[in-house]
Amino acid sequence: MKALRLFALMLAILPATALSLHAQSSEGRMLGTVLDQTGAVVSGARITITNTATNVSRQLVTTSTGEYIAPNLEPGSYTVVAEASGFKKVVSTQVVLEVSRGTYASI
Repeated sequence: MKALRLFALMLAILPATALSLHAQSSEGRMLGTVLDQTGAVVSGARITITNTATNVSRQLVTTSTGEYIAPNLEPGSYTVVAEASGFKKVVSTQVVLEVSRGTYASI
């Protein structure tokens, strides 16, 4: 009976441990919202995030609420480009991503 309780306790603790290990990652994430000049969201905008040190890029598309999330990025400086049909291309340079901090790129 005690062994069964111990096993149940271990099963309950395991997911919490896995979450805390993930939180200690050396990677970060970048998130943002693309808005037009009136403040309306721009869905379907193409976002290109480029690490300026490695020149590695990731491409995303904004959701119906104009949001994008890029997880698992190495810390460093990035350039973020937003493009959408009917809008001019917007470039945000020197966006710095730090470990254990999300970065919100204002575009």
